[in-house]
Amino acid sequence: MFISAQVECRLCSKIIHPGEEIKCSVSRCGELFHLTCAAEDTTNFIAESFKCPQHVSSDLMNWSVL
Repeated sequence: MFISAQVECRLCSKIIHPGEEIKCSVSRCGELFHLTCAAEDTTNFIAESFKCPQHVSSDLMNWSVL
């Protein structure tokens, strides 16, 4: 019997079931979210380029320095 590890959504802290997840598009970032949580929390949501809140914040900080 195979038991998969349970993973919590980083936004709502509830368990993510297979097929409900989306991963941050930044390489080496392992943050997982419910697709619905990410879509609700993100302006102009595009699944292929979704970035977690940490990476969106770092992008904004990089722009403010320019």
